[in-house]
Amino acid sequence: SRRRTSAAVRRPRLGMKFSRQTAWAKANPERRREQWQRWREVNRERERSTARVRESGIRDKLRAQRIENAKQLRTELLLAYGSKCACCAESTGAFLTLDHIDGSGREHRRRIGSSNVYRDLKNRGWPKDKFRLLCMNCNWATRRGLPCPHEVAKSTPSDAV
Repeated sequence: SRRRTSAAVRRPRLGMKFSRQTAWAKANPERRREQWQRWREVNRERERSTARVRESGIRDKLRAQRIENAKQLRTELLLAYGSKCACCAESTGAFLTLDHIDGSGREHRRRIGSSNVYRDLKNRGWPKDKFRLLCMNCNWATRRGLPCPHEVAKSTPSDAV
């Protein structure tokens, strides 16, 4: 049985156009082949340049450069925010992550794109009023607005034994 969804959630019926096109292509294979050949003749140079890029290894070089740039940006982020967890002082870079103090991380990522957060902060001069570094343990502990266990332990006096 199919699940019904409300009109507000339901997606527009764009698939009908494509299903009709697919049905037509299956019913008219010769005409579809002719269309494809005409398209290839018109776009021959475009296809050749795409093939040249693929063969030359430019994609691999660009990918390596993007990865290196991302590593450099993360290093700058760690340096700008102190290179240690604001709660427990963990300093291993692999464990550190950016925390939105006011819990607006989801909104921030939606607004600027999830892969642009570090770049956005760099462009804004690494603001420290709404952002901090936390280790993943402390970040996960504070996700629902609860205080980190390290902060709770610091604020409650322990009984001397």
